[in-house]
Amino acid sequence: MKTELEKCMAGEWYDCHDPVENVSVGDNFTCGFGTNIYIGSNVSINLNCTFIDCNRIPSEARLACRPRHGTHRGRSGGYQPVLKDERSLT
Repeated sequence: MKTELEKCMAGEWYDCHDPVENVSVGDNFTCGFGTNIYIGSNVSINLNCTFIDCNRIPSEARLACRPRHGTHRGRSGGYQPVLKDERSLT
C-alpha cells in the first residue's frame, strides 16, 4: 500500500492530513522545491499558502499559517537580490 506522500508524488488523490504529527495542509499549497521545508507537530497550513524554499524553512511545533500566507527563504538564509546576469536563462 502506498503512503500518502507516494500517492501525492504520483499525482494521485491523497490525504493531506497527517494523523501522527497532527499536520494539516490546505488546498493550493505551492512550494519551490519541497525539500527544504521542515514541519513540526501540531501545524496547520491554511488555504493558498506559498513556501519558496530556496533555503531551509523550519516550522516550529504549534504553528498556524493564515490563508494566503507566504514564506520566502532565498539564498544564504535571507533575501538577496539576484543580478540580471545571474538569473538570465540565455
